[in-house]
Amino acid sequence: MKYSCDMIRDLLSLYYDNVCSADSRAAVEEHLEECSQCCGELKKLGDHTYTDSLRQEQSVLIEAYRKGTRKKALFVLSVIFAIPVLTCFIVNIAVGHTLDWFFIVLASLAVLGSLVLVPLGADSKRFMWTFLSFTAALIFLLFICCVYSGGNWFPVAAVSVIFGLSVTFLPFAAKQIPIKGSLERHKGLLVMLTDTALLALLLLICVERESMSMAFSIMGYCIVLPWVLFLTIRYLKSNGLIKAGICCAFTGVFVSLADCVTDLIVNGELTCTNGFWTADLAVWGYDNSANVMMIILLSGVVPGVLLTVCGIIRERKFKNKNK
Repeated sequence: MKYSCDMIRDLLSLYYDNVCSADSRAAVEEHLEECSQCCGELKKLGDHTYTDSLRQEQSVLIEAYRKGTRKKALFVLSVIFAIPVLTCFIVNIAVGHTLDWFFIVLASLAVLGSLVLVPLGADSKRFMWTFLSFTAALIFLLFICCVYSGGNWFPVAAVSVIFGLSVTFLPFAAKQIPIKGSLERHKGLLVMLTDTALLALLLLICVERESMSMAFSIMGYCIVLPWVLFLTIRYLKSNGLIKAGICCAFTGVFVSLADCVTDLIVNGELTCTNGFWTADLAVWGYDNSANVMMIILLSGVVPGVLLTVCGIIRERKFKNKNK
């Protein structure tokens, strides 16, 4: 052999990482054709079993340390939360000889705990558990306050709070909610149905029976816009420009007709004379609502049409390119 095994083994790591010079590479390859022991050493360099085992052990140790640290922090925070609970319990018993405002303090601390202790204690799906626990604790606090004050406003407050939290946070929490089957791909649809049902329930609780029909008619018109936007964005099989164009155009038409449709629902006939069709952008006086509605209509329809046309052209170019 032209080169010694010791010299070649010094070059094997550089050869394996492809960072050696061309002459060194040629020397290593020439030697490997004649030496089976050096070939075995080269194969060992490609065996990552040991390093993978070390990495796995490292990740296990880090995870165990993280869990241990989290448990200690959870214990300390639990003790901190328990101190005011115990203090208020003793004071309430000593002063009032009964438990009344203690439950308000307990519910308030439960709301705080849902934002501090639950994320720290949950191993997975933290946002979902935090959202659910915070909602439950807040509803419990409202219930205690309603009972303590002797009021009857709890149903309205509870449904309003749940509806507001659902609209704001349920789309994010729904990602972590385990749903099996075909419904897993339609979590957004389930969120929209939930929000619509909560809004209907809120109207049932808040609106008087005589005005129920009118309230639900107005709600039906108002709910059309978010539903059309959602269905267009989520289920329309087209590119983003076409979807954006449809959403812009529909929003412009919807908003510009809102006053007239509401007037028709409330009065049973169209008494509004300031629709966008009566606009005169050259004349601006005391009542400019018609001109404003026209500007809203144009602001939605014009860019909507342009975006849709651009999307159609882009789609055709893409199809022709694929062909």
